[in-house]
Amino acid sequence: MNNEFNVKNMIIGITGSAGLLGKHMCMYLSDQNLTNIKYADRTIINNDNLFCDFINQSDCIIHFAGVNRGEESDIYNVNIELAERIITKLNSKKDPTYLLFSSSTQINRDNIYAASKRKCSELFESWSSSTDNQFCNLVIPNVFGEWGKPYYNSVVATFCKKIVENQETKIIDDIEIELIYAQNLSAQIYEIIKKYITGNVKINGDHITISELRDQLITYNTNYSDVNPALLTGTHSMNLFKTLSSYKYPDNFPMYNCLDNGVGKILEIKAQSEYSGVCGTSMVRIQIINGSLTLSVTSPLTQSLNTFDMDEIYKQYVDLPIYHLFKLKNVSDNSAAFKIITFNEVEK
Repeated sequence: MNNEFNVKNMIIGITGSAGLLGKHMCMYLSDQNLTNIKYADRTIINNDNLFCDFINQSDCIIHFAGVNRGEESDIYNVNIELAERIITKLNSKKDPTYLLFSSSTQINRDNIYAASKRKCSELFESWSSSTDNQFCNLVIPNVFGEWGKPYYNSVVATFCKKIVENQETKIIDDIEIELIYAQNLSAQIYEIIKKYITGNVKINGDHITISELRDQLITYNTNYSDVNPALLTGTHSMNLFKTLSSYKYPDNFPMYNCLDNGVGKILEIKAQSEYSGVCGTSMVRIQIINGSLTLSVTSPLTQSLNTFDMDEIYKQYVDLPIYHLFKLKNVSDNSAAFKIITFNEVEK
């Protein structure tokens, strides 16, 4: 089935909203000015009444929630039981639901996680075939991006943490893996929903060996201030750089002696004035040109606030992760200037 769908008028529910995929999907949909979004984190899912309300209120459900680490019995049983709970509650709804499930390119492997993904897909497909509901099985490669949990979500998150903290990185098996940036995945899922696509959909990523990935991240970290964003825009390399940078924030900023690579937009702030902005889907570099400024940055997830004092003497800059809100304040009696450099837009 492939029809244009009016996404603006529908209520989209996201299970696993506190996980890597869920966070990115929620932020991306909000950036598309969608306001009818329902979230189901572990607290909602574990409360049967609240979970029932979540499912009943959702026209479309993106099912990200599940377990991929832990005891083998837990991985299989928890994932299957959750799928069966969703189906039971969907069957009690009056209105049909469009369900999307995050399966994996690892489904053909001989392990419990793969087996649980296969079984969940089979359950959802059988449910859809016997009802008036529509189902899309998303076959997704390894996902990486900001907010990834080291030692859990992906090897990218683990490498970024270790490299930024100058820890040793070891490779046990230098295999080739397929990676996709979480914001690019979110953009593709959004397009799938708009077109109301059903059936199996393979999401394609970029192929890279573990050693190539590690070496690329080490190079970015070692030569961080020399990386020219103009040469990375719209590439897989840019998304790796953005992800690495998010693990450096906020403790490694402001950085000093920023080189002028000729890109960006220079803005002026008059004395005792302010400038506010939001990063959106791009990483944003704030670079002091002249004067002194105070930069305040708010996390979109935790609402935590970080403040940086920036002075032209040191050629300071701060790289802000995606979707962060920022405010620059000039507290002096003279004008100050700064440069904004935007690190790419998300590819659909």
